[in-house]
Amino acid sequence: MDKEQMAIARLQDAARLSEHRYKKPLMVTYSGGKDSQVLVALAERAGINFEVVNSHTTADAPETVYFIREQFKAMEEREIKSCSTRSRQSAKLSCASFRSPVLRPVL
Repeated sequence: MDKEQMAIARLQDAARLSEHRYKKPLMVTYSGGKDSQVLVALAERAGINFEVVNSHTTADAPETVYFIREQFKAMEEREIKSCSTRSRQSAKLSCASFRSPVLRPVL
């Protein structure tokens, strides 16, 4: 099994766990970087039910914020639910309210 197929299998396992344990789709965190882009693309290829969340901070460059907005609009056109929160605390509250595992890109 190549690395892409292994990543897809792991996403499918995580999505099944989220649906079974929490009755919610898997949440994928999104920074607007290349790792986040790859993770969303892999989740789409995996054919899983997932949502994307971004924690907007004041440290984000304006270009990054615009890029994330554009990507979220494109995701919503592909019927992928996405949301952005304003701070780390609101992101934690938002994620807690979803009560589903959060998948973060790990290098």
